[in-house]
Amino acid sequence: MKNLILFVLLVPILCNAKFYSGTVTMSDNSLKKGFIEIPEFPDDTKLKYRVEEKGKTEKLEINSVKGFEITNDKNETIKFITIYTAYQGSNKLNIDKKKSWASIVKEGKINLYRTYTSGTSGTMGVPGSGSSGGFTYYIRHLSL
Repeated sequence: MKNLILFVLLVPILCNAKFYSGTVTMSDNSLKKGFIEIPEFPDDTKLKYRVEEKGKTEKLEINSVKGFEITNDKNETIKFITIYTAYQGSNKLNIDKKKSWASIVKEGKINLYRTYTSGTSGTMGVPGSGSSGGFTYYIRHLSL
């Protein structure tokens, strides 16, 4: 009975996995063209990649990937990179020890990156019930 309940709960999650046509740029600058699933969370350690849309899924380690770009259903190209994010601590800036996935919002002398986090109200620290989520933006100034 427990297995049946678990199966019923997991099937919708597995069916929602969407792979988009795109290209992965590896850390050594080699390219992998195929189909990519956008990571659910910025700190996911693996990127799901397939050579063929219905093919076998390969999991690429975040540390071996420089970035990737996909073409969404609206025929828009969305670029992602791997970055070390930072957040304001009590008296200093804390830099994460692990890389995160971030989409590129704008590139130029100043780059703007965005991550999205979703979760339940308990994990997000939001009072009340239900789920919550939001964007976090990161700015990087490129020195001349």
